[in-house]
Amino acid sequence: MKTFKVIALILVFCLMLGNVYAVRPPESNMTILYNGKVFTGDGENPWAQGLVIVDRFIVKVGTSEEVLEYQIPDAQVIDLKGKTVIPGLNNAHAHSFWASSYPHAVRVNAPDFIPGPGPTFEEVLNLVAQAVAKTPAGTWIFANIGSSVVENSAVNRFLIDQVAPNHPVMFFAWWGHGTYFNTKAMNMMGISEQEADPYGGFYERMPGTNIVKGIAHEYAEFRINRYFANQMTNEEFISLFKAFEKDAFKKGITSVQDYPVGVEQTKFLNLLSQADTSLRWRVFNFPLTLDDAYDNRPEFSPINPFSLIKASGIKWITDGTPIERLGYITTEYLDSPGWSGRSNFSINDFEAFFKQALKGLPQKTQLSLHITGDKNWDNALNVMSSLVPDNVWEKRRVRIEHGDLMRPDHFNQVKNKGIVLVQNPSHFGSAGLYAQRFQPSVLSNMMPYRSLFESGIPVALGTDAIGAVGDPYLDLFLSLIHPTRPTEAITIEQAVTAYTYGGAYAEFQECFKGTLKPGKFADIAVLSQDIFTLPPPAILGTESVLTIVGGKIVYNNL
Repeated sequence: MKTFKVIALILVFCLMLGNVYAVRPPESNMTILYNGKVFTGDGENPWAQGLVIVDRFIVKVGTSEEVLEYQIPDAQVIDLKGKTVIPGLNNAHAHSFWASSYPHAVRVNAPDFIPGPGPTFEEVLNLVAQAVAKTPAGTWIFANIGSSVVENSAVNRFLIDQVAPNHPVMFFAWWGHGTYFNTKAMNMMGISEQEADPYGGFYERMPGTNIVKGIAHEYAEFRINRYFANQMTNEEFISLFKAFEKDAFKKGITSVQDYPVGVEQTKFLNLLSQADTSLRWRVFNFPLTLDDAYDNRPEFSPINPFSLIKASGIKWITDGTPIERLGYITTEYLDSPGWSGRSNFSINDFEAFFKQALKGLPQKTQLSLHITGDKNWDNALNVMSSLVPDNVWEKRRVRIEHGDLMRPDHFNQVKNKGIVLVQNPSHFGSAGLYAQRFQPSVLSNMMPYRSLFESGIPVALGTDAIGAVGDPYLDLFLSLIHPTRPTEAITIEQAVTAYTYGGAYAEFQECFKGTLKPGKFADIAVLSQDIFTLPPPAILGTESVLTIVGGKIVYNNL
């Protein structure tokens, strides 16, 4: 009953905001934008020419003439000169920190590496050998790798040791699932020769032995992230946040929902609060065990609309991905007969996750599950059905991140349970690889997109970038063509709505942001070009020329 009272109070507050300036705003901190092409995201009034901002809020949306009528002597008046305006983008799935963010490593191929097969193992070793020759012993050496190295079963730490016996070396798979290291790195990180597999993860072993091979998967590699997070100074973290924020504003991103993989939540929040951020930042708890602490400080409460930093939600990664064949599927992998991937967690673990999600306010304990394989979709839906009725889940807004192998027979359950699907269009571009991995029956159903909108399933979008903001305009472009399943492509209006209102809905903030209408926060992006009329490829390269968060101009290149 307490939960419903709180939700009711929040809804009343939303309605009050919408009527605060019903007649005319007070004469303070006014900004007027006019002569633009404004996509409001409001179904009742989708297009306008301008808007009026007072303090944090939008108070009027309408024609240029209508908004200019509100002008007072001290108002800041901005002529948009026909430029396109959208609600501030909400990156619903990002990773500001990764082990590769560690600033003291020599990176042998980071600027030039392009996702895909990547260099061969021999090519990476050559790059490492060159770095060894130029750097003092003990210097960390990082390399990015693709499927070429992951497909090479001969790779192990002893081969890396041959070129780097005195330098700790790490290889990171570009998609975030698969971390390789040599013996020096293993010793520095405190991983023993026969280290036990941690909760939710595992180490590959040398054939016929229990000796760690130098390859960590899932929660074994997420512990490596925690190691590097603990090696960084406060100043280094704050610098990372500042760079992340700067890039976000240049892209028109005003909100980010962040999964700092492996970082202890209280540490992350303490440092983020010192960064004096102007970006709206939602920080998910990313525990490594069921006993990891959840930060519940009032200043980061998700029900405080005025706090720029919010701590809410709990994330678990339930399987790997199809790239390294650790996505958990009901069929065999086409190119690996007899193998169907694996789940990181048991059914009992799933039950523990969902029971935790039923406690407290939905905004605080919202459950977020990474699921790529359809088998863990089955497991998640079955556990949800076994615990409480669908109408209870509907209020909790459980999130599934990715949903790449969500099947058509899942749709009704997903909709009825109120599940929010957070899709990452950047995944759509690997059609050739998926054709190698999956049976035709699986391939024909994978990565639903347009079908989600038609089924009424809430959709949010995020870049899923690692250690960076990522490019939302690449996501918009891929949304319009869907290279894996072109028939599942969506419209630009649908994609922008998912990237704005959809992201707000996914974090219980839709009454405060996500659309441009009176009473909402003035979170706004003015774009360098009109993405609503350009052919899909031309969307690439779009930037924001004016970004506003809560009525404050945080980036201006107009």
